[in-house]
Amino acid sequence: MGLSCFKSWKYDSAGHKGNRDVLASPGSYFFLSNSAGQGDEWLKSLNKGVWIPFTGVFGQRLEETVLYERRYGVRLVPLVVEQCVTFIRECGLHEVGLFRQPGRTSLVKELQEAFDSGERPSFDSSTDVHTVASLLKLYLRQLPEPLVPYSHYQDFLLCGQKLISDRTVGLEELRNLLHELPVANFNLLNFICQFLNEVQSCSSSNKMNVQNLATVFGPNILQAKAEDPQSIMGGAKLVQVLMLELIREHESLFAKLPASVCAHPSGSLHATSLKQPHLQPLPCLRQRSMPLITDHSDESGQPAAHSDHGR
Repeated sequence: MGLSCFKSWKYDSAGHKGNRDVLASPGSYFFLSNSAGQGDEWLKSLNKGVWIPFTGVFGQRLEETVLYERRYGVRLVPLVVEQCVTFIRECGLHEVGLFRQPGRTSLVKELQEAFDSGERPSFDSSTDVHTVASLLKLYLRQLPEPLVPYSHYQDFLLCGQKLISDRTVGLEELRNLLHELPVANFNLLNFICQFLNEVQSCSSSNKMNVQNLATVFGPNILQAKAEDPQSIMGGAKLVQVLMLELIREHESLFAKLPASVCAHPSGSLHATSLKQPHLQPLPCLRQRSMPLITDHSDESGQPAAHSDHGR
């Protein structure tokens, strides 16, 4: 395949109109804007349509976002979550009222639009920590379905009741329920809970203990599909109980189950495997990853054998 050559025009510094040759490969498109501002607007629109599936990151299905973003490298959680957590971990763990004090609404909206347009806005020392924390909460809140899917919600509430009556058995059941979640949900929930445990470890300075964090994040992670006040209030106490354990016991709860355990249906395990309330981590024998999407072709120009043909 060769390159096509065609004529375009431009104005020089003196305002004179002239010609220039433009090279473009077959199948490519060449856009010429009337101004730099118009060109920037075009790029934003193109990025939103080309680089991010559908209408952006916020409000999109978690699995679709994670799979799509693996075109740019293997990762377990969305880029926006990864970037927010990295920034807060490095610059804001000791910020008083972290995740409780709201950020600047206008800046949160601006950052949301940037991520939805395919950009990766950089955070620096001048970035407001509470704004980034609010952006992270907003992402979780706008997921079409919470990290604990609606179809699993009642099972988790029953587990919350068990945690109150018999914590050891309840923790065993909770671990089993977590490993029944979709892979993308499991990975992100694990990532979030591990991070929140780091946040509460600095509670002497940030004033956000595990109870406060459970109150803030619980409704974003576990919620009923019906939004009537009775359903919400009825499960609020159990959601708090569950979220407390997810943060405190994240290392043990999210440890990969051995193959022999995974082979048993939920509820068939004996609670006697736990002798004390604090769970012992199990070997990470079960792969919790998603298929990698690739766009690469071999040197012959034919698609590679492992590439995804459903682009």
